[in-house]
Formats: sequence, structure tokens, C-alpha cells
Amino acid sequence: MAHIEDRWYKTVIVDGRQVQTPKATHGKGMRYRVRYIGPDGRERSESFPDKRKREASAFLAQVQADILKGTYVDPDAGRVTFRKYADEWLSAASCDESTRERLERQFRLHVYPAFGDRPLSEAVG
Repeated sequence: MAHIEDRWYKTVIVDGRQVQTPKATHGKGMRYRVRYIGPDGRERSESFPDKRKREASAFLAQVQADILKGTYVDPDAGRVTFRKYADEWLSAASCDESTRERLERQFRLHVYPAFGDRPLSEAVG
């Protein structure tokens, strides 16, 4: 289930009609929060400022379409450092011991000093 939450106003029924009343957080922070469940089962959210509900709706529609098409990319995926990704890849690689030792040495001496602590999202561009 995905939806857009208005963090500034709540809707109440008064005399049979809907009326928006300010919440305690009125005017503080971002107004709209898009909440959705990613393919991994974790709840995700993205916030949008006042007067940007159209952008929030477009974002939600795009996320839902990406999930259905199978092209959704986890927003946290690019935060992993190159070193962590390479270490995991190296430990899962199917190669003989001498190749693994050579790759580990080359990464340690040549690649990690330049790229080791950089997030993977910086490599795209």
C-alpha cells in the first residue's frame, strides 16, 4: 500500500462535511510524505515541500510503475562503498586461491587507495 501523507493538516468530519484542521506539526518541515513498500518489504518514504503535491504524486506513480516493471532501484544501493562491494564480490567469486590472492593484493595496493571509501553512486556519471 502506498499513499501521500499531508503532515500539516488532518481531515475531520464536521456536520457531515470534511474540514481540514491544522496538526501540531503545521508549518514545520516538509508538508507531504510519500510512503511505500519497496520490493524488499521495507517501508520507504520521500518528503516534498508545501505546494509540491503534484511532484509527490508523480514520484509515487513512478515508483509504483518501476516496482511493477521490475526496474525499481533501491535509493540506498548507491551508498555502499566501493571497498565493501568489492570485498563481498571477491569473497563470492568462484576462482582458485592464487587468483583470489592476486586480486585482493591489486585491490588493496592500487584500487582501494583511490576508490575504496567512495560510494558507488559517485562512479555513475
